Amino acid sequence: MQAKYGWYFAITLLIISLISGTGLRQLVKIRWDIRKNKTDIKNLEIQNAALKAKISEIKQNPHMMEVYARSKLGMVKPNEIVYDTK
Repeated sequence: MQAKYGWYFAITLLIISLISGTGLRQLVKIRWDIRKNKTDIKNLEIQNAALKAKISEIKQNPHMMEVYARSKLGMVKPNEIVYDTK
């Protein structure tokens, strides 16, 4: 007899949580957040792979390394004169 009332109690709690909408709303929001996070992770993995390929290209090609050092880091060769045209 107690098991019967336990089931009634559980079903009643389930119905109340569904009617109130709070539990269902939270479940939908959590699932949406998970889906969004998975999409963000995939996009970041793609960006990460592209950056790794660019780093590998720069490390393997001395000319690319020099171009990068000059453009991004502002490095110059010895005895060069730099004119700032800003």
